[in-house]
This record gives sequence, C-alpha cells and structure tokens, in this order.
Amino acid sequence: MESESQMQKTADNLDSFIQKINLRLEYLIDNAFPETDVLSDAVKYSLLSKAKRLRPSIVIATGKAFNVPEDISIDPACCIEMIHTYSLIHDDLPSMDDDDYRRGKPSLHVAYNEAIAILAGDFLLTYPFEVLANLKSVSAEKKINLVKVLANRSGGNELIKGQVIDLTSEGKDLPQEMVEKMHLKKTASMILASLEFAAVLGDASQSEITILQEIGKSVGLAFQIKDDILDVTSSTDILGKPAKSDVINKKATFVTCIGIDKAKVYVDALKTKSVKLLNSLNRNTLDLEQLIENLFSKKA
Repeated sequence: MESESQMQKTADNLDSFIQKINLRLEYLIDNAFPETDVLSDAVKYSLLSKAKRLRPSIVIATGKAFNVPEDISIDPACCIEMIHTYSLIHDDLPSMDDDDYRRGKPSLHVAYNEAIAILAGDFLLTYPFEVLANLKSVSAEKKINLVKVLANRSGGNELIKGQVIDLTSEGKDLPQEMVEKMHLKKTASMILASLEFAAVLGDASQSEITILQEIGKSVGLAFQIKDDILDVTSSTDILGKPAKSDVINKKATFVTCIGIDKAKVYVDALKTKSVKLLNSLNRNTLDLEQLIENLFSKKA
C-alpha cells in the first residue's frame, strides 16, 4: 500500500506537471508568434485557459515510468495538449456541437468570432508537428515515430472519424458497440497518443506498448462514460461547459444507450481492468496510477 508520504509526493508531482506544462505552453506559443496579433491572442485564450492537463500529464507520468526525463517529454506532452485544444475549439463551433461555454468561460468563437476560432484551431493542429520536428536530444527516428503517432491518432481514422460518427448519429439510437467505437476514436485517441508518445520516447517493448494501448482504451472509454454521466447529473458552473448539452443536441451517449446505473457499473469494470494492466507493466507507475485514479473519481 502506498504510504501517506508517497501519496503526498505523487500529488506534488502531478501539480508540478501542470505548472510546467502551463509554462511551457506559453513559451511555445510566444515563440511561434514574434508579434502579438488577433490569432496569437485567440490561441492563448483557449490554450492557456485553466485546464486539468490530463493528456500531457499522462505523457510525462508514463515517460517517468520508462525513465524519460521531464525535459525530454515536456514538449511532446505540450503537442498533445495543443491537438486536444484544437479539437475542443472546433467541436464547439456552431457547425459542430454549437457550445458557447468551455473551460469556465465563453467558447472561442463567442469570445472572438467563428473565422478566428477556425484559424486558431488550424494553428493548434499544425504547430505541434513543427514542435516535434524541432525536438532536441531526440533521435530522428523517434521524431518520425512521434509524428506518425500524432498524425494517426488525430487523423481521419481516429479523432476526426469519431467526430464524424458523433455528428451523423445525432437523434439516432445507436447500439453500445457503435457508441464505444465513436468514443474510442473521439475521446480515447489522444489518451492513446499520450501513452504511445511515452512509449516511443522510453523505448518500450512491443508487449509494453500493447499493454499501454489497452490501458488507453479502458481509460479513454471510462473518461467518456464519466463525462456522459456528469452531463446529466452536474451543472454548467461545476463542469465549466454546458450541462445537458448532449441531451439538447440529441447525442448518442453511454447514458442514452445503457442508462446511468449500467454506465456506472461499466466504469468500475474499466477501472479494475486498468489497474490490472498497470500492475502488469512491472514499472514504477505511481504517478500514472494517481492520474488514472483522479480520472475515475472526477466530479467535473
């Protein structure tokens, strides 16, 4: 059992990850825009908002388990967060989910306008590939593999495909397997990318990569199920985004598919599976374990 002092150290580590990620994101954006303009302001408005930084923290925490120094994993971690933020900006657009509230404040297209929101999202989708190409102390082979992971997980067969399924299924009763397919792509894809980034940087074996991918699928699904449950049980103030948005938009969710009670049971099963998989890695995964525990216990 983890000691109280170890638990506090782990909590301090996770707080440190967030602080370092926030500082590095600001540096990377400032470096991309020598002169401030409306685009740089819009990018900062969304990217530097208060956020949990779950995905980039997973990169750093998993990297630590594979002996990857934080100064090596921090920029790849920030690339994941930029892609994630781009997806939120575009999801919120009137032509997509049409949500006016994100991360506790007006969505980007409301604060600025729709055109600037689209362009800010475009920037956050493309700039990470430049950052990866310019990584220092990382071999050319690893850079190529990181680019492959990011392009795959954010591309037309993963993240984008998940959004297409989401949009084209509004108002339809989807079977559970289709809801799972949608969210394995839309939600789990960037969690998988986070784990795979660490695997590339840390020279993980193929068996370890397979375990990490299974963890990513379980954690990604659980994250989405929790989100579906909170959408109907929480409030906008707590969530930092519109509550009951899925209901209003007639979205296919785990709640509409199997109901709240069964959804909660499924989350517990996914947690058990994730813990078992983590233990099978035989590495120091305390920080990653705590991140996943926070995810399963999240209230917003």
